[in-house]
Amino acid sequence: MNTEYPDDPDGDVLHAMAESGIDMTQPLQFEFVIDAPGEPAAKAIEKDLAAAGHDATADYEDGEPEEGIEPGWVVSIDVEMVPDYQRIVDTQADFQKFAEAHGGQVDGWGAVVDEPE
Repeated sequence: MNTEYPDDPDGDVLHAMAESGIDMTQPLQFEFVIDAPGEPAAKAIEKDLAAAGHDATADYEDGEPEEGIEPGWVVSIDVEMVPDYQRIVDTQADFQKFAEAHGGQVDGWGAVVDEPE
């Protein structure tokens, strides 16, 4: 298993995942997030992503003031894939094109990981 990743935020998360014992050769459910400037933009991004075959959902999120996260509209895109640095970077770049078309910005990703039994 390759646990060598670039020294950047994406690489840091993948390294931490690998070090925690996650099987990095098996597909995981990833959620990519786009911050949208408002509801119309969020709905337009959601529609464009869906038309391109992506599982996208626009929602208003209350934020987490104690974490410095402002409330606002976001679009979440679910993607199942093997955790791979270049694929994650490329996926974010692809989603950024959809985001920019409506004034949005990709704001990262997370992975759904089952707790070991």
